[in-house]
Amino acid sequence: MPGLGHRRQLCTMDLFFGIREPVSQAVARIIHRGCRAIPSNHKKVFITLFFIIFITVTGVGIVVPLLPIYAHDLGAAGIYVAMIFGAFSLSRAVFLPWFGTLSDKKGRKPFILAGLLTYMLVAIAFIWTTNVEGLIAIRFIQGAGSAMIMPAVQAYVGEISNEGTEGYAMGL
Repeated sequence: MPGLGHRRQLCTMDLFFGIREPVSQAVARIIHRGCRAIPSNHKKVFITLFFIIFITVTGVGIVVPLLPIYAHDLGAAGIYVAMIFGAFSLSRAVFLPWFGTLSDKKGRKPFILAGLLTYMLVAIAFIWTTNVEGLIAIRFIQGAGSAMIMPAVQAYVGEISNEGTEGYAMGL
């Protein structure tokens, strides 16, 4: 039957070197390998770190499509919209190595908590801003908050994962 072959093709996944495997088995294997990457006594910590990254990335990503509209409503010209987006990237690029080094020396948890607090305050500040310059400043602060969280979480995951699986654990 022609339909059966098509259905089988949709239910399989190409793995390395053209080996085909049912999707459910492929996903189960990935999850199983992920379970081996993190020791059982650190799984709750890993799940917490996963959700911290999820919140951070979602917090940035959910605002991005709305920023040009919001900036336009505040009277921003095209260059100001670029500055709003550039402020986040510039701040993150400048502060990421600095906060990463500090989190190595002072500990991960204070930087993760400070970054999350910064994100919360930035979310509130978006509501209260009344001009484009304020929006640029808020995005700059948001980039600094991101720079506090990301290196600390990545280093934390590297510390709690099993030797040889650090990259895999960070990719989960």
